[in-house]
Amino acid sequence: MASDPPWRFIVIAEDRLGAENATLLADRVMQSMPSDWTISTELDHLRHWTGVEDHESFTPLSSLSTKNKRTPGGFNQGLHGRFPGESTLADSRQTRLAILRFKMADPAAQLLVIARDSDGDGDRRKGFREACEVRGSPPDVVLALMEPAAESWRLRGYKPETPVESEKIEAHRKSLGFDPTTRPHEFPNGPEGRRLAKRTLEALTEANQERSLRTLDIDLAGAETDTDDQTGRAEYLGDVRTGLRALRNAWQRPRP
Repeated sequence: MASDPPWRFIVIAEDRLGAENATLLADRVMQSMPSDWTISTELDHLRHWTGVEDHESFTPLSSLSTKNKRTPGGFNQGLHGRFPGESTLADSRQTRLAILRFKMADPAAQLLVIARDSDGDGDRRKGFREACEVRGSPPDVVLALMEPAAESWRLRGYKPETPVESEKIEAHRKSLGFDPTTRPHEFPNGPEGRRLAKRTLEALTEANQERSLRTLDIDLAGAETDTDDQTGRAEYLGDVRTGLRALRNAWQRPRP
């Protein structure tokens, strides 16, 4: 049985943009679920997002191997420690370190989201799945893998609000050779592709944070069943819904 809300949700992310994508979309999913949470429909009464440390808004993925912490049994898993049966995939090890931090969290946490860019590397999802299989693929650990980068999810959600914005999309389509709002997964992998996606997003939103965040205000039903979406967003929405549903069901289970 889960503890009573508000629950603590941990996000470990490659950068702040990825953390925002993952947390804001998860909040949208939570708000869309049946209103049988029974206590409140206000998000702040249901959950709060933190990093591994409670005072963090998120934990940088790159810091995992340097955040040494001793378990109650005295086990210290640091940069040079090894897990039994450890995969040769670097992403499997990184995920298992993330899960270790999640399970050791104080105060306890009920959901872990790992948000990162794919950079076209298929081993990232494979490594995540390998690490989760060790624990029976629990629903409380969710991957937000953005193909190929975090900007792709915002570009995929970008809908022109004015004729000028429509003209901007067309100009970028001609320049890039593809529509950045329907096929953002076609940005090249690697740093140069990430910079190009960032410049495109900034141009379309005029580097306005509020306009950029509105790209996450999506039609959830359509986004979760979007078979044309190759950015990884649809898979994340489905996985985080599964995780939230499991948490809700565990919390609602009758007490002995």
